[in-house]
Amino acid sequence: MNTKLTDVTVARGGFATRKEIVEDPQGNIRMVLPMDVQPDKPIDYNKLRRIRVEGIGDVIDKHLLRPGEILFYGRMGKRVATLVDQDVPKNVVASQLIVVLSIISRSILPDFLAMYLNSEYARGYFAQVARGAHPMVSMRALQRLPVPMPSLEEQQEIASMWRGWQERKQKLFKEIAEEEMRVRLELEKRLEQECG
Repeated sequence: MNTKLTDVTVARGGFATRKEIVEDPQGNIRMVLPMDVQPDKPIDYNKLRRIRVEGIGDVIDKHLLRPGEILFYGRMGKRVATLVDQDVPKNVVASQLIVVLSIISRSILPDFLAMYLNSEYARGYFAQVARGAHPMVSMRALQRLPVPMPSLEEQQEIASMWRGWQERKQKLFKEIAEEEMRVRLELEKRLEQECG
């Protein structure tokens, strides 16, 4: 059985302001930028751009990210989604270039939907509906995305398999980076002995 994304989520744009957003290392808000939305790794909240936002309390509150929401970026040929996990700090918003999806149905799991938005099936759909000189997936087209609705148990199995693979891949990347550093240091040491 399939449904449309709009039947299981509510979509909203990220945080936008008429004021220029200026980076401030001591800022009170952390902002997720398009480059932070990756299909294969969680958001690193400690590395997010910090900005200072004053005097717009209620406005900013409705943009704060909550666990289980999904961030989607569909511009400039990049079409990726990531899940906002349980560790999200209380002061994080998404940039205005990112669509925030909140689950409104008990028949779909956030982990499964995030994985599906990064699947070849969804990417094929996005390639068909993207428009413009710098192809972009409009919010309307995103909301019309057909979404499969397997049982919750099957969604859980699929999401667990995906999460396990992502964790393994991150571990392998870390091991490769560590090995590369070890090899580089050894090569530099040997070159120094030969040249020095």
